[in-house]
Amino acid sequence: MSTKGRLFRLIPAVAVFAACGGGGPVIPPPPPPGAPDVSGSWNYQVLLTGAGWNCTGGPSPIAQINQSGSSFDGTYSQLELFCVGPNVTTQTLTVPAGQLVNGTLSPGQPTWNMSVEFTGLWTHVGSVAVLSGRAFDMFGHVDIDLAIPNVGTVSMDGTADFLR
Repeated sequence: MSTKGRLFRLIPAVAVFAACGGGGPVIPPPPPPGAPDVSGSWNYQVLLTGAGWNCTGGPSPIAQINQSGSSFDGTYSQLELFCVGPNVTTQTLTVPAGQLVNGTLSPGQPTWNMSVEFTGLWTHVGSVAVLSGRAFDMFGHVDIDLAIPNVGTVSMDGTADFLR
């Protein structure tokens, strides 16, 4: 093969490398190949704060989730919240049983994103931790206007987890 033939093969490779500048943008890894399995039984825990109040609930075995592709719904059982407010005022509140609706899973980096509504209460928005295609933790954020007896409605936000 002539020197001219080798030179023409080398030029395209050099041109591609030079066009990238050697330090081009970092390309993130692709999202996981399919929606993680979130179906089945879950425990739920929540930590809420607002207006001098701190409320905790769970972890309680409260959720049963049904899944179809990247959508899910289900039910949740009653959840007890223990709250401590100003002047060490305590309240135990019962969150009644209800439906989980409009659950969605969407690819994110590096985990999956999720959102689900606790009918009439709050929306849990967060991320899904996955091991071998099966979700083991759905952690996130909640906002709620909580009715506290003898106090009124308190706007609260906090963190929450679905745990296997």
